[in-house]
Amino acid sequence: MKDSAVSLPFSMRRYVKDIDGLQAVFVLTFPDGNLYSSWTSPHSSIDTESTAGYLGDLIRANRKVIKQLDIPENVQITIESQPFVLLVKEINKYFDIVTIFNRSVSLGIMRMELKNLIEQIEPHLKTVTPSALNEGVKLINFLKRYSIDTHVALDRLSLVTGIDVSKFHNPMGLTEEEIEKVREGVKYILGLQKLPF
Repeated sequence: MKDSAVSLPFSMRRYVKDIDGLQAVFVLTFPDGNLYSSWTSPHSSIDTESTAGYLGDLIRANRKVIKQLDIPENVQITIESQPFVLLVKEINKYFDIVTIFNRSVSLGIMRMELKNLIEQIEPHLKTVTPSALNEGVKLINFLKRYSIDTHVALDRLSLVTGIDVSKFHNPMGLTEEEIEKVREGVKYILGLQKLPF
């Protein structure tokens, strides 16, 4: 089993080890949609970082639709396809979870496993708010989400900022001065006048 993301605050591995048919789990922050924690099956071909970027967009859109339609909060969205089924659920006002199961698992079992998983990780999440997450992590995740090639983007960011690329693999260690350089570099690379956060 593998955990993957930038500077994960906690490991999902212990929570998912006995869940049959589970291919991946993503816990994302709201409203910025950054990856907070994840787990991907070692047998899965799911690309954690790029998938997490699109799932961040999905949870933001999902919450907007729920608000627009005046649907009670904390609903679960199911996306069925071949070969996967995705379950998207709000954990609390700061976090959403997305699970990806093999299609062969019954929907009832998926829902039960998701409920159990949320019950296990929710106590940890109650102690954290996304605003407490480092600005450097948000910036690097944003660049990864919207760049065509993550490795090229990080190399360009290193050239633009003068910061060694290895520091971007653990952005929690960036200084305030480096974070400001990264912010300007991300805007430059993505061609943006300002960032949405």
